[in-house]
Amino acid sequence: MSADQAAEIQRVKITWRADGVSLDRMMHRDYPLGIAGASILGEVKDGRPIAGLEASQNKILKGQDGYQEGLVDKTGAFLPMRMSETSKTRINGANVTLTIDSTLQVAAQNCIKTAVISNRAERGVALIYDPSTGRILAMANWPTFDPEADGWNSGVNSTFNPCTMGAYEPGSTFKMIVALAASSAFMTPISPINTLVATAGNYGFADFIRIGLPLTLIVMVVGVLMVPWVFPL
Repeated sequence: MSADQAAEIQRVKITWRADGVSLDRMMHRDYPLGIAGASILGEVKDGRPIAGLEASQNKILKGQDGYQEGLVDKTGAFLPMRMSETSKTRINGANVTLTIDSTLQVAAQNCIKTAVISNRAERGVALIYDPSTGRILAMANWPTFDPEADGWNSGVNSTFNPCTMGAYEPGSTFKMIVALAASSAFMTPISPINTLVATAGNYGFADFIRIGLPLTLIVMVVGVLMVPWVFPL
């Protein structure tokens, strides 16, 4: 029930001294985005966070329980002068604000699901960044799980988010690391580079640009040049 409904029942209890009626809090997580946000938020099982932000931010989110001990008046209110010294003040959990755009998140989830199914892929991930700030606006993957379906067996490991935990071949993105290492050691962005790598017999092994055409470091990085090329000398 809602907090307002609980307060109304509590009022009736006090008015009619209905001590036979009691209320108890039960934890329930609400996931407005459903499976679209599952890989980010994670899930809770048996009151214990096991994945995602539910687990990593648990100390911030959960706060600390408190309790009150003392005498009450006929309305059920504690008497300030008769409170026990063992009472402990409750500390509410704090909020965690994300950079995720809910509209983009749902769109990314739907797109990656469609792409994986239509291509009969094993899995897929979709990430949307703001290039000016680096903030993550959407992070989706498929297959995923339903965080609200208790006991739902999808065969998906909810503790594994391939967007942040998967290992992938770096491909051309590794050129940036090589370029940074070279520029910090002995090269500048405009240093010439001979793309002829090696020769073997009557053949040369070079990058996309043939016959060792000199290029600058910055062109090598931003250009689509890291393609093996074998040609006769």
